[in-house]
Amino acid sequence: MIIKMEEDTRYQKAIQRNIDSIFHALWEWKTIEAFEQYVEGKRIYVLGQNFFKIMPVAFFGDMLRNAINVLDKHSDVASFWYILEVGEIKSLEIYSEQKIDSLKDLAGKLKHIRDKVFFHHDKNGVLDTKKIWKEADIVGKDVGEAIQYLFSILKELYEKVMKKQYHSDPDNSIGEDFVKLLNFAAENGFIEVRSENFRGRLRVCG
Repeated sequence: MIIKMEEDTRYQKAIQRNIDSIFHALWEWKTIEAFEQYVEGKRIYVLGQNFFKIMPVAFFGDMLRNAINVLDKHSDVASFWYILEVGEIKSLEIYSEQKIDSLKDLAGKLKHIRDKVFFHHDKNGVLDTKKIWKEADIVGKDVGEAIQYLFSILKELYEKVMKKQYHSDPDNSIGEDFVKLLNFAAENGFIEVRSENFRGRLRVCG
């Protein structure tokens, strides 16, 4: 009986930890996506190591870390796969065997990145980091869709198990808010946005 109670607690805490991680990953993904669309639409280039150059790199790294942790297939971790094995995921409306197979495929690719260049400076990996990423064959669109699906299925599970709504949903307003920040920065002279037909750069003023 005690073991059952401990397992129930671990299961619930695993759901909480994983949905929080994937929430942050999705929030970061949507912000990066909004930033890239803004840069492409305005035909701008970020000059130097200012906030607008470092931010997407930092967000990408943390987004990838969260996704790797949630999709970690080690037997001693309480990741998404632990939840899938011991819980009620297969009974959820959003459950899809095809999408789960896609997540398994992505998990393997992310592990290759994790082991060779992301969490470890592998002795062979440092010789050609671009080759490691090429071998993993990770497509950005697939990562975004996987993170969105993970959040959706964990949110449904969370609300079923915890019997309450999850506190937030990283909808498109996140990207819209970041665009407002970029526009505010441009309007107040913090950055300079060149015209569409000018092959210029976005630079921090002052």
